[in-house]
Amino acid sequence: MKSGAVEIIGKTVVGVVIKQAKKASSVPQSQLYLIFDDNTHYEFYSYSGHISNTGGCWPRSSFREVYKYMEEQFDVTFHAIKDPDSDEVTCGNTYL
Repeated sequence: MKSGAVEIIGKTVVGVVIKQAKKASSVPQSQLYLIFDDNTHYEFYSYSGHISNTGGCWPRSSFREVYKYMEEQFDVTFHAIKDPDSDEVTCGNTYL
């Protein structure tokens, strides 16, 4: 199994999204996405405190895809996003 985290070295992060499971019985319980300026993203996730990484970057990705991925099971609890036109960063907690 390849260590996908190696693929993120040298990339430019333009967004961070954190999701939390809606139900305590759901797995994983939390997900952290790093979104890059080359339209890829990388996911870290946790089942019960131990942080795992995925096998590699997801190509041809977007903020919309990250937000919608497993949306019936997860709520977005934090996001920080860089606007590509103005370079301004929007950031917010959305804890429910």
